[in-house]
Amino acid sequence: MLRSQFLEYAHQLVAQAVDLDLAVRYSDYDLFGSDENYKVGLNWSLVRDFKLRGTYSTAFRVPSVTELFSGVSEGQIPTTDPCSNWSSMDPSSNIYQNCQAAGVPAGYTQLGSVILTDQGGNPNLEPEDATTFTIGAVYQPSIVPGLSITVDYFDIDIQDAIRQTSGSTKLASCYTSVGLSHPFCGPTHHTRNALTGDIDFLSAQSSNTGDEVMQGIDISATYDFATGNIEHSVEVQATHLMKYEVTAFDGDTPFVYDGGVGCCDGGYPSWRATGSWSARSGPWNGSYSAQLIGSATDYFGTPGSVGTDIDAVLYHNIQGGYQLTENLKLSAGVDNLFDKKAPYVSSWSDGNTDTLTYSLLGRYYYARATWVLD
Repeated sequence: MLRSQFLEYAHQLVAQAVDLDLAVRYSDYDLFGSDENYKVGLNWSLVRDFKLRGTYSTAFRVPSVTELFSGVSEGQIPTTDPCSNWSSMDPSSNIYQNCQAAGVPAGYTQLGSVILTDQGGNPNLEPEDATTFTIGAVYQPSIVPGLSITVDYFDIDIQDAIRQTSGSTKLASCYTSVGLSHPFCGPTHHTRNALTGDIDFLSAQSSNTGDEVMQGIDISATYDFATGNIEHSVEVQATHLMKYEVTAFDGDTPFVYDGGVGCCDGGYPSWRATGSWSARSGPWNGSYSAQLIGSATDYFGTPGSVGTDIDAVLYHNIQGGYQLTENLKLSAGVDNLFDKKAPYVSSWSDGNTDTLTYSLLGRYYYARATWVLD
């Protein structure tokens, strides 16, 4: 059960110049206990046409039902025990000292190449925490009515992100750490038989071990105007992803996503943009839109090989419609007007392209009738 309370306070510090927005939310979960999150926002109108804005806030995400309670299964997974033959290693090494401290008998040797491992949901997961910082500007020139331009920088940091880590990685991280100090050394991740030294419990279930950092710039421009009896609206939005790095667990090397695509996490090109123009006159309406996916590099591709360096892709779409009656609207259009093919991405062996990023259908047509109930 969730019990939540929310309080927001807005105040104009200087008449028509500085606005302060404060907010706090208290949440109490039966599974996770209580948590408080905050937001501080400030808008500063330097002049009539130009405004600065910024926010600092905290947030959290509770684990999903699947992450918590999906069925747990045991399987014999290929796994290497770092303590196998530890007594023959360099006595000054972390593995030697940690295996000895853990009570693993001298001469211990792993039997076979697999270890029984738990996989599935983890009811002991905790919520993910995040902090967000944004700062930007809004320009609405009075000499050009209907025009608005915004630029915002964002910085998002997620702590205790929910990640799945293999049993081998957990064991290696634990026994190579100094003094068994790694979180994966805890009994929720693995335990050993006190007599034989064999691993009698190993978990590859999800845990709160990850960290994510994302930084970038959002740019937006809208312009509404009229020519005769035709109303026009033009909109352009672009995002420059400066940094997106994910650290799966403490001590791991961050995986750099920014500027890349590849199997099987979707694409994060450094640039993405959309643009559209729409017009309306009486019952008629029409629009043109374009979507740009910037150039990128396959995360797992071989440098210099085909399918590693991917060029930018631009899609074009058109649509027209007619309001036949007060309740019925007819429309038709063409998406991917010039039949742009998805680029080859070498690491996607099943689809030959990043199926989470690019259009797979080529040019396609559609017609639609929309009826609005009274």
